[in-house]
Order: sequence, then C-alpha cells, then structure tokens
Amino acid sequence: MRKTTLNSGSYFYLANVNDFSDSYTGILQPSEIISYERYRRKQDKDLFLCGRYILRNELAKNNIPFKAKIGFNPYKKPEISDYPGFNFNISHSYPWVVVTFSKSNKIGVDIEKIVNYNREDLIKYAEIVFHKSEIEIMKKMDLTGAQHFFTKLWVLKESYIKMDGRGFLLDTKNILFEKHKSNNLCLINNSLKKVQIRLLNPVPDFYLAIMENKIL
Repeated sequence: MRKTTLNSGSYFYLANVNDFSDSYTGILQPSEIISYERYRRKQDKDLFLCGRYILRNELAKNNIPFKAKIGFNPYKKPEISDYPGFNFNISHSYPWVVVTFSKSNKIGVDIEKIVNYNREDLIKYAEIVFHKSEIEIMKKMDLTGAQHFFTKLWVLKESYIKMDGRGFLLDTKNILFEKHKSNNLCLINNSLKKVQIRLLNPVPDFYLAIMENKIL
C-alpha cells in the first residue's frame, strides 16, 4: 500500500487487495457486515473489506473514532455522518483499491482496468454515456488508442459524478472532456475552473482519476 499526497493537500492510498487479510472483518460495523455478506465472490468481499480497512485506519490517524458511523448523503454517497468536513471516496478494480481523502474539498475517485472491447462495443457503450464530440474523437483512433481513450473518459466521468455527490442524476453526456494542447483531457464545461482534475496511470493497464472541488 502506498500513499500519494497531492498539491492540494488531499491524498490517496493505492493498495493491492492480495496484500490484505480477510481476518480484518472485525473492523466492520453491523450494517457493513450485511453489505460484505451480500457479495458472492470472494474477490468482491476482499475489495470491500480492504477499502474499509484503509478508511478506518485513516480515521484513527485523524482522531476520528475507529467505529465512527459511515452514513450516506441523500444520493447514497458514503460520508462520515458526524464529521462532514472529512471527505473520502473509495474505488476498486481488482486487484486494486484506492481511497482518497480531503479535509477541504469535495472529492471523487475512480480506477478501472483498460477495456478490451472491440470497436463495435466501444461505440455502443460510448453512445450511452459519452458526449457526441468525445465519440467522434474516439472513432478516429485505432483500436488500442480508442480503448485507452474510452477508459480515460470513463474514470474521469465516474470520478466527477462521485465528487459532485449526486451520482447518476447527472447526465454524463453533458460532462464534456476534450484534449488540450498539452495533450491532457480537460473539462470543457468547467466554466468556473474550480474543479481540479488528475488522470493517472499508477500501475500498468489501469487508469485512475481524481476530481476535487472546493467546498463553498
């Protein structure tokens, strides 16, 4: 497990679930045990448990009770009910788990393995969630480039809606990313320029996106 601190002061942990033990189930609250047991596959149970383990240990480092209640906002985004100023978000894509933390910003994270869809499926899925301009850019790429581009857009949009906190009530087709002259993907309709965007390739074959927005 490694910790990375961002220039905003926020930070994240990236961990390989295979380095953790399922003996950590003792950290779970009763409601979390119910969620844990709903997972049928062992790898999904392990991913859930690993994320909660990282979260609980970080709470302790910030003098927040280990058993602090993890609740949800009206749109089902997890939060620490009694500590609204301590923001976190969790994502996982086997075998990786990432947990982000911020004391000043709303934050969202997503990690995904690069997709291996064929061209037909790439377009089919893109038409469900991507802006038409993004789809046109992807259509001009070779298959490998399109697979990378699709994955980048996916993690960017997912982390954005998780940061916002309203989930899929937001229309991902209206969240537009285009390539800047720096070759980075930039949020075009970020008119107030308040959202900080990070797109990383922390381990081979995976992309990780983190979005932050100042809490007003």
